[in-house]
Amino acid sequence: MKKVLFIALAIIGFMGAAHAVTFDKSASSQPQLLQKGEQKYWCPVCGMNLKMFYKTSHAVELDDGTKKQYCSIRCLAADWPNVKSRVKRILVVDAATEKLIDAKSAFYVVGSKVKGTMSMTSKLAFATKEEAESFRKKYGGKIVDFDTAFAMAQKALAKESMMMAKRKQQRIYPMGEKIYKRMCQKVDPSAYAHINELKAALRDKGLCKPMKERQLQAVSLYLWEVVGGHAPAPTMQGCRCGKGCSKAKAKAQGCGCGAKQPARSSQKGCGCGMKKQMPAAKGCGCKMKSSCTPSKTATADLSKQDKCPVCGMFVYKHPKWAAFIYYEKDGKLRHLAFDGVKDLMKFYFEPNRWGAYGNIRDHIKKIVVRDYYTLKPIWAKRAWFVVGSDVYGPMGNELIPFSTKKAAESFMKDHRGTKLLRFDEITKEMVYKLDE
Repeated sequence: MKKVLFIALAIIGFMGAAHAVTFDKSASSQPQLLQKGEQKYWCPVCGMNLKMFYKTSHAVELDDGTKKQYCSIRCLAADWPNVKSRVKRILVVDAATEKLIDAKSAFYVVGSKVKGTMSMTSKLAFATKEEAESFRKKYGGKIVDFDTAFAMAQKALAKESMMMAKRKQQRIYPMGEKIYKRMCQKVDPSAYAHINELKAALRDKGLCKPMKERQLQAVSLYLWEVVGGHAPAPTMQGCRCGKGCSKAKAKAQGCGCGAKQPARSSQKGCGCGMKKQMPAAKGCGCKMKSSCTPSKTATADLSKQDKCPVCGMFVYKHPKWAAFIYYEKDGKLRHLAFDGVKDLMKFYFEPNRWGAYGNIRDHIKKIVVRDYYTLKPIWAKRAWFVVGSDVYGPMGNELIPFSTKKAAESFMKDHRGTKLLRFDEITKEMVYKLDE
């Protein structure tokens, strides 16, 4: 088991190059940690221990005073779309003094023989050009500014994420699942906004037996990315629902009852919720039980023929935003697909404005939306909706749905939301105001 855990750490860290030399990236003394709460010890993107990878740590200070600290410039690049409009300052640890400095004034040595953190290419920062040059002479690489180093991290993000995803599928997820089942009580990852919050709860709230950092990281990744559905899209490739897809294969690919992959047309196949899901427990197969998704057919029928009746867009092109109204007609359950909650609500309030739908509202059986973070289908009338955020859907300003109030409140804080509403609190006036 110890050998497996050692391998796991290498995979989690993805510190790649075979020619890499020894260089201790951990903090030699008390590190500067800027985040609040017990989650401050870990990266909010990947869950890595910030003290262990301190000399590659980056941080941002947002315009509302919030601080986020990452294990690497790679994780800063991964989180950049969520924070870029609100960044007041970017900081990086000076690898020589271990103090946080302004990243824009730092000198980066990239491509040295030192192993990268979450990247194939190492990137370490220094406050002075002299220190950077001294490091370069010893370990190789070239000296660049922050903008160049960050552009490199952004360019490599997709490829490196795919490589990491494959390794996590093969080793980390199966190991994390085993440790979780042996050492933890049942945990709902949707109750947490970021992986570092989940990780802090596992350690400090008695949800698991005491674990080493390596075990804790494996369990956190399994819960957050597989059960919680936060795994990047590449991790779900190759996982199919139907013929030849066994439970063992599903687990090996990290595609469990909470792990999703992009929706596909499946009138004859099997669809588990809006995104395909593989059996992970009894009763959670192709014909999903209500405990796994809102219904047996919830969002399973999204096809390339589905057009939003309000805007005319093909909904399959934007599966992340898809929302559904299920209604009964001629004794059969039928559905309408929408490319966002906003258009769904426009239809809900005035169905006959968008076609000859008669008294369809009297025959609606269920309305299903998708949690913005987990992408799980949820009952619209049980969801929490954020209005006025800086996140845009296919049709601009949107009502962003969440399965929990805590997740919605966290999103509001991160994305400048103005209102938090339940389904029955949404009015026609509010919906049309989003188009202004």
